[in-house]
Amino acid sequence: MKIVVCIKQISQTYAQTGMDFEHHYLSTEDYILRINPYDEAALEIALKQKDKNPDVEIILLTLGPILIEDELRRCLALGADHLYQIDQNAFLDSWEKARIMARVVKDINPDLVLCGKESMDQKNGQVAAFLAHFLNQPFVSAIEDLKISYENKTVSVKRACGRGAREIIESNLPVVFSVDIGAFEFRLPKIEEQNRADSQPIHRQIIFSDVPSKLNIATSSVFPPCPRTKKIRVPGSDIRSFDRIKRLLTGSQMAKKAQILDGSTESQVIGIISFLKENGLLNVKSTQKSK
Repeated sequence: MKIVVCIKQISQTYAQTGMDFEHHYLSTEDYILRINPYDEAALEIALKQKDKNPDVEIILLTLGPILIEDELRRCLALGADHLYQIDQNAFLDSWEKARIMARVVKDINPDLVLCGKESMDQKNGQVAAFLAHFLNQPFVSAIEDLKISYENKTVSVKRACGRGAREIIESNLPVVFSVDIGAFEFRLPKIEEQNRADSQPIHRQIIFSDVPSKLNIATSSVFPPCPRTKKIRVPGSDIRSFDRIKRLLTGSQMAKKAQILDGSTESQVIGIISFLKENGLLNVKSTQKSK
């Protein structure tokens, strides 16, 4: 009986005390590297099966560079038998992650694949479902417990279905499950098992073919925070409705028209007088009468 448990190494953020917006206002003290808690819950379910049946073989599978080797070896010390690492540094979406992981899982040929329901950093919960698709196996999400019938090669799982209710689902092996956090129980390894885990090799799987250099995914840009918006003065009620609406649509600021006057002093004076006449700011008739 082989069980593959997919393990993701994540960066969990607790605060944003940095000053640089390009680093999302994060400093080195604002986050820690750890194993995804949902994946630890999946490992716990696998370990429970090994407690019942010592013939169960648990294989850990992680995608990407080794960031926290001590934590991965702690998972080995808890009872896992092997650690497989897919050496892939490219930025991948959930679909590509599942496609690459499926190639390694097919080579291992397990009876059961367990993944966390979601990761604490991305929280999309798609990899397990995509992995089941590439493996062409049944899939059940967010399970809390399972029981395996080794004679019939079947498994029954318990999962929440809303409003406090629970449901039992049965399936033939092989199958893929995602595990909810409710299955997690914290364990500590023994010193003998930790020493054994520290001496175990890491099986590195290097995959180059069929991995696109550029993925057809949406790209995003990072911008600095927007400045505080200015207060908009509401036009007074003494203005016509049409003009009020026009000012509101333009941010209560009317477009300003300017004209630069060149030439001699006389031509500039003539230009100023013509501008005042055109805009009704100079009443020529009243000026002539006053003279």
